[in-house]
Amino acid sequence: AVQRYPAAVIRTPAPRTALRADDLMDLSYLYKENNMSSMVLIVDDEYAGRETLQSVLEGEGYQLEMAENGMQAIEKAKKLLPDVILLDLKMPILNGVQATRAIKEKYPNVRILILTTYDADEWLFDAIRSGADGYLLKDSSREELLLAIRELAAGKTPIDPSVGGKIFRQVARQAPPGMTAVGASRYD
Repeated sequence: AVQRYPAAVIRTPAPRTALRADDLMDLSYLYKENNMSSMVLIVDDEYAGRETLQSVLEGEGYQLEMAENGMQAIEKAKKLLPDVILLDLKMPILNGVQATRAIKEKYPNVRILILTTYDADEWLFDAIRSGADGYLLKDSSREELLLAIRELAAGKTPIDPSVGGKIFRQVARQAPPGMTAVGASRYD
């Protein structure tokens, strides 16, 4: 049998297109061969957003649950202890930053991927400070989303390339000029 390697596994750059339910490729064999069945909690206040993510993930071997806001996310995290939570930021009742903080305080091993349309610094850095394990924009391709979930499950920190530069610039601004991470001058 011919071994198939989808673009997401090879890590070739995917074009930046929005997730579409009709643009699905079957990657379920990767999970079935490895007996992987992770619980993924999808949290988005928009019905269409939840349904699109469900369409993308349901053929991939994941157990899926849904929530509409941050409060429901906390309740379902307690009840289900999901492996991964895909969490929107701007939601009613409790936003994604608040939900991330509450979930991580009680369940630090639950991996949280912020999945949002917001790349503004205040949302990005608040999400990171609250304990988010990754940050992806909703215009990411299907392959990028699936790769991010696999990376989270493997303990990695997926970051959307469009916000990665912001993180580096922020860290660089915080370091005193001429100092390295160990505290010595670069020229000592």
